[in-house]
Amino acid sequence: MLQNRYAGFVTDGGSAEFDFDVDLNAPAGIDREDVRVTQHAGRWSLERRDFRAEWEPAMRRGSIRQTANPYSIDAVLRIVHTLVLARSGGFLLHSASAIRNGKAFLFAGVSRRGEDDKSRDSRPWTRLC
Repeated sequence: MLQNRYAGFVTDGGSAEFDFDVDLNAPAGIDREDVRVTQHAGRWSLERRDFRAEWEPAMRRGSIRQTANPYSIDAVLRIVHTLVLARSGGFLLHSASAIRNGKAFLFAGVSRRGEDDKSRDSRPWTRLC
């Protein structure tokens, strides 16, 4: 499941930017619907009902224990990506985008609230994503 979803982003061996061990077994003892992210002694812990993950930025390694679905690892990777970007002053932004008259526009918002529809309906604009 994960190999198909992330084909082109996953390598066997070699030198990866980050390395995660993934275990497709439900984590035990987590009843929370919301995500909990904590940090202690340089190690980040992430958990939600469907996953438990550890991330060590200094080692560029992590582990993920999750149920067998593609959404858990997506959530973990977005959180880790946010942590990596924050260290260099960056951040993630959920948006759709378009270009018109040489200017780029972002349609930002909460997931599944219509950003893609706004950019798709903005003809004669050029849609970026």
